[in-house]
Amino acid sequence: MITADLDRELAASVAALVAAGTLPSAASQVTTAGTWRPAPDGNPASYATTVIFEIGKLSANAPVSLAAALATLRVFTAEPVCAHLHTVGTRLLHGCHALAAKHPGVVTGVAGVAEMSFLHYVDERTSTRVARACAARGILFKRTAYNFVSYAHDERVIDRTLGLLDEVLAEVAREP
Repeated sequence: MITADLDRELAASVAALVAAGTLPSAASQVTTAGTWRPAPDGNPASYATTVIFEIGKLSANAPVSLAAALATLRVFTAEPVCAHLHTVGTRLLHGCHALAAKHPGVVTGVAGVAEMSFLHYVDERTSTRVARACAARGILFKRTAYNFVSYAHDERVIDRTLGLLDEVLAEVAREP
């Protein structure tokens, strides 16, 4: 059965990534049951990195889900995905801190970590105005937690995002 073959290959891929140190040991718990299980190392932080696949016994697209997961793991094995996410995420996070300092009448703080961050705004109305103005410029910047970076983002995209966000924050600060 194709699902069983993909499931075995997926489990083997996860095991190889754990052995290489790319994924934490908690990720070795691959299940099709769709439930969170405690990490074998007992580390509560490992819950967030446990690899779980919600497939379902009667789902016609289970092989597609497994194939997509396997393709993702192949990219993680061959390319420095986590390092890239941290690099571009750090650029975004530091840029957000700079924008918060530059626009204190609009932004009250920055939260999150490199790979996922967001701005705190002075109020809900301001938050909505910033989100709408960003969207009008082609940037989907969430008003609340979290803005995630992806492997498709590069320094140019991050810099463009920060530049447009700077324009929007200045515009919102000028409006009554």
